[in-house]
Amino acid sequence: MKKFLFIPLTLVLAAVLILGSQFANKPLYTREEIESFNKEAAEKISRSDAFVDEAGEDNSLPSDGSPVIRVNYPSGLENGGTVQSDRVYLRFDGENEIISASLNGMRISTTEAMITTAGSYEVVVEDVLGNVAEFEFSLIK
Repeated sequence: MKKFLFIPLTLVLAAVLILGSQFANKPLYTREEIESFNKEAAEKISRSDAFVDEAGEDNSLPSDGSPVIRVNYPSGLENGGTVQSDRVYLRFDGENEIISASLNGMRISTTEAMITTAGSYEVVVEDVLGNVAEFEFSLIK
């Protein structure tokens, strides 16, 4: 009985090893496919970076030294405004180091924020001197 199992299992194992070595030497993707994937990835990255530059932001800082909340995307969103978009991208600047930032009371990055969920938001940014900037908006998808 064991001989009957041994021979077929040996044949199956030999077939797997022979066929497996043939597939192992064949690349999964061709050079053209890899170049196409890389090109597509580069295009997606450039599109996602492009929205940051769309707003044509003003880089001036207020004379009182308070922090600034800049809307980098979409252009035209103002404090207290409502926008229909897939996202809102904000950047935080100031003459002094920004030590805290919050979105609806929850701590976030002190340099930037991207909001992609519909809702009403309040962003508060504070610098080391205690200067505060606030920005409120609503995002509709």
